[in-house]
Amino acid sequence: MTQRAIDVDELRAAAVESIRKRRNFVAHVFAYLIGSLTLAILWSTNEYRNAGGWPTGFRTGRQHHDWDP
Repeated sequence: MTQRAIDVDELRAAAVESIRKRRNFVAHVFAYLIGSLTLAILWSTNEYRNAGGWPTGFRTGRQHHDWDP
């Protein structure tokens, strides 16, 4: 086997590894965004119910229509 054939195989392996890493990264970002969106929806639904309506402000007090961030 020549030196050129070995270099091509190594480059191909490096390219495949790079593609795999990029796909894994995109999958992790997608999962993070879906998880964050789900938590935000659950939080806002829970705060809407607890505060008795849409917020008039984001404070830590428990006055009517205050949401805790």
